[in-house]
Amino acid sequence: GFWNQAGTTAMAAGITARKLRGIQPDTAYTYGLFHNAAVPVMMRRFKDYRALMDQAARDGFILAQEENRRYHCSHAVVGGLLARNWGLPATIANAIRHHHEPDLYGAARPYLDDASLALVAVTQVAEHLLAGNLGQANPECEASFEPAVAYLGLSEDDIHDLQEAF
Repeated sequence: GFWNQAGTTAMAAGITARKLRGIQPDTAYTYGLFHNAAVPVMMRRFKDYRALMDQAARDGFILAQEENRRYHCSHAVVGGLLARNWGLPATIANAIRHHHEPDLYGAARPYLDDASLALVAVTQVAEHLLAGNLGQANPECEASFEPAVAYLGLSEDDIHDLQEAF
Protein backbone atom coordinates (compact mmCIF):
# COMPACT_ATOMS: atom_id res chain seq x y z
CA GLY A 1 0.00 0.00 0.00
CA PHE A 2 2.81 2.41 0.85
CA TRP A 3 4.48 2.16 -2.55
CA ASN A 4 1.14 2.31 -4.39
CA GLN A 5 0.45 5.61 -2.66
CA ALA A 6 3.99 6.81 -3.35
CA GLY A 7 3.57 5.97 -7.04
CA THR A 8 0.27 7.83 -7.24
CA THR A 9 1.81 10.85 -5.52
CA ALA A 10 4.79 10.71 -7.89
CA MET A 11 2.53 10.68 -10.96
CA ALA A 12 0.50 13.60 -9.59
CA ALA A 13 3.70 15.56 -8.83
CA GLY A 14 4.95 14.92 -12.38
CA ILE A 15 1.62 16.06 -13.86
CA THR A 16 1.68 19.17 -11.69
CA ALA A 17 5.25 19.99 -12.74
CA ARG A 18 4.28 19.69 -16.42
CA LYS A 19 1.82 22.54 -15.89
CA LEU A 20 4.57 24.81 -14.52
CA ARG A 21 7.74 26.34 -15.90
CA GLY A 22 11.16 25.58 -14.50
CA ILE A 23 10.35 22.32 -12.71
CA GLN A 24 11.37 19.13 -14.48
CA PRO A 25 8.50 16.61 -14.41
CA ASP A 26 10.92 13.66 -14.06
CA THR A 27 12.58 15.29 -11.07
CA ALA A 28 9.21 16.06 -9.48
CA TYR A 29 8.16 12.46 -10.10
CA THR A 30 11.33 11.14 -8.42
CA TYR A 31 10.92 13.44 -5.45
CA GLY A 32 7.22 12.50 -5.12
CA LEU A 33 8.12 8.82 -5.19
CA PHE A 34 10.83 9.01 -2.54
CA HIS A 35 9.92 11.95 -0.28
CA ASN A 36 8.41 9.63 2.33
CA ALA A 37 10.63 6.61 1.60
CA ALA A 38 11.90 6.54 5.18
CA VAL A 39 8.44 5.71 6.53
CA PRO A 40 8.93 1.94 6.01
CA VAL A 41 12.38 2.24 7.60
CA MET A 42 10.83 3.97 10.61
CA MET A 43 8.18 1.23 10.79
CA ARG A 44 10.87 -1.44 10.97
CA ARG A 45 12.90 0.44 13.55
CA PHE A 46 10.10 1.56 15.88
CA LYS A 47 7.44 -1.01 16.72
CA ASP A 48 4.90 1.68 17.67
CA TYR A 49 5.44 3.73 14.49
CA ARG A 50 2.36 2.47 12.65
CA ALA A 51 0.18 3.33 15.65
CA LEU A 52 1.76 6.80 15.69
CA MET A 53 0.92 7.26 11.99
CA ASP A 54 -2.67 6.17 12.58
CA GLN A 55 -2.96 8.52 15.56
CA ALA A 56 -1.57 11.44 13.52
CA ALA A 57 -4.12 10.80 10.78
CA ARG A 58 -6.95 10.46 13.28
CA ASP A 59 -6.03 13.37 15.56
CA GLY A 60 -4.68 15.73 12.91
CA PHE A 61 -1.21 16.44 14.26
CA ILE A 62 1.93 16.79 12.17
CA LEU A 63 3.66 13.40 12.12
CA ALA A 64 7.21 14.75 11.77
CA GLN A 65 6.86 16.89 14.89
CA GLU A 66 5.78 13.91 16.98
CA GLU A 67 8.52 11.75 15.43
CA ASN A 68 11.10 14.28 16.59
CA ARG A 69 9.64 14.38 20.07
CA ARG A 70 9.34 10.63 20.42
CA TYR A 71 12.30 9.27 18.46
CA HIS A 72 14.64 12.28 18.22
CA CYS A 73 14.58 12.02 14.43
CA SER A 74 11.97 12.15 11.68
CA HIS A 75 11.22 10.40 8.44
CA ALA A 76 12.36 13.58 6.67
CA VAL A 77 15.85 13.42 8.19
CA VAL A 78 16.15 9.67 7.63
CA GLY A 79 14.77 10.07 4.11
CA GLY A 80 17.32 12.76 3.26
CA LEU A 81 20.10 10.43 4.39
CA LEU A 82 18.64 7.55 2.36
CA ALA A 83 18.40 9.75 -0.74
CA ARG A 84 22.05 10.77 -0.45
CA ASN A 85 23.08 7.14 0.15
CA TRP A 86 21.12 6.06 -2.93
CA GLY A 87 22.89 8.68 -5.05
CA LEU A 88 19.83 10.83 -5.75
CA PRO A 89 20.59 14.41 -6.80
CA ALA A 90 21.29 16.88 -3.99
CA THR A 91 18.21 18.91 -4.96
CA ILE A 92 15.98 15.90 -4.26
CA ALA A 93 17.85 14.84 -1.11
CA ASN A 94 17.64 18.37 0.31
CA ALA A 95 13.94 18.62 -0.51
CA ILE A 96 13.31 15.30 1.25
CA ARG A 97 15.40 16.32 4.26
CA HIS A 98 13.57 19.63 4.77
CA HIS A 99 10.02 18.99 3.55
CA HIS A 100 8.58 19.22 7.07
CA GLU A 101 10.44 22.32 8.28
CA PRO A 102 8.01 24.50 10.26
CA ASP A 103 8.72 27.75 8.37
CA LEU A 104 9.40 26.14 5.01
CA TYR A 105 8.06 29.05 2.94
CA GLY A 106 9.45 31.77 5.24
CA ALA A 107 12.01 34.28 4.07
CA ALA A 108 14.87 32.85 6.14
CA ARG A 109 15.61 29.36 4.85
CA PRO A 110 19.32 29.16 4.09
CA TYR A 111 19.14 25.38 4.29
CA LEU A 112 16.96 24.95 1.19
CA ASP A 113 17.49 26.23 -2.35
CA ASP A 114 14.63 27.35 -4.62
CA ALA A 115 14.79 24.25 -6.84
CA SER A 116 14.37 21.97 -3.82
CA LEU A 117 11.57 24.09 -2.41
CA ALA A 118 9.77 24.00 -5.75
CA LEU A 119 9.81 20.17 -5.62
CA VAL A 120 8.30 20.25 -2.14
CA ALA A 121 5.63 22.78 -3.20
CA VAL A 122 4.64 20.87 -6.35
CA THR A 123 4.26 17.67 -4.36
CA GLN A 124 2.32 19.35 -1.54
CA VAL A 125 -0.14 20.77 -4.07
CA ALA A 126 -0.44 17.37 -5.77
CA GLU A 127 -0.98 15.55 -2.46
CA HIS A 128 -3.67 18.01 -1.41
CA LEU A 129 -5.54 17.71 -4.70
CA LEU A 130 -5.28 13.91 -4.65
CA ALA A 131 -6.62 13.76 -1.08
CA GLY A 132 -9.51 16.02 -2.10
CA ASN A 133 -10.33 13.95 -5.17
CA LEU A 134 -10.31 10.78 -3.05
CA GLY A 135 -12.38 12.37 -0.27
CA GLN A 136 -9.59 11.88 2.26
CA ALA A 137 -8.75 14.35 4.98
CA ASN A 138 -5.07 15.03 5.41
CA PRO A 139 -4.19 17.77 7.91
CA GLU A 140 -0.59 18.05 6.71
CA CYS A 141 -1.74 18.56 3.11
CA GLU A 142 -4.32 21.11 4.21
CA ALA A 143 -1.79 23.10 6.25
CA SER A 144 0.81 23.25 3.47
CA PHE A 145 -1.51 23.75 0.49
CA GLU A 146 -2.01 27.53 0.56
CA PRO A 147 1.67 28.38 1.17
CA ALA A 148 2.67 25.98 -1.63
CA VAL A 149 0.12 27.50 -4.02
CA ALA A 150 1.36 31.00 -3.17
CA TYR A 151 4.99 29.97 -3.62
CA LEU A 152 4.26 28.49 -7.05
CA GLY A 153 2.06 31.45 -8.04
CA LEU A 154 -0.89 29.26 -9.00
CA SER A 155 -4.28 30.82 -9.74
CA GLU A 156 -7.68 29.32 -8.99
CA ASP A 157 -7.93 28.37 -12.66
CA ASP A 158 -4.57 26.59 -12.44
CA ILE A 159 -5.80 24.63 -9.41
CA HIS A 160 -9.01 23.71 -11.21
CA ASP A 161 -7.03 22.53 -14.27
CA LEU A 162 -4.79 20.41 -12.05
CA GLN A 163 -7.77 18.84 -10.28
CA GLU A 164 -9.18 17.82 -13.64
CA ALA A 165 -5.80 16.39 -14.71
CA PHE A 166 -5.88 13.88 -11.87
